[in-house]
Amino acid sequence: MLKLVNIVKNKDSIEADYIPESSNKAAHISLDINTEEYKSEEIAEYGPMYCRMAANGLIRTLEELRYGKRKEIPSERIVMWY
Repeated sequence: MLKLVNIVKNKDSIEADYIPESSNKAAHISLDINTEEYKSEEIAEYGPMYCRMAANGLIRTLEELRYGKRKEIPSERIVMWY
């Protein structure tokens, strides 16, 4: 699980800070809206999986906007997986 905070959508990108569960460290991620490629900082002790899950959370947020499930960008979002 991780938390996306400070989510902001610009013309060509959506970005946020992500905080892994049981951590107080945050890293930044930016996702290109057109290509869905992302650039992110990685928190060394958590590895790249949290970067990918943060990107998935941003992609899901964009899809919810496109399909009318959301009217605006939330400021925070919890991303869970199993």
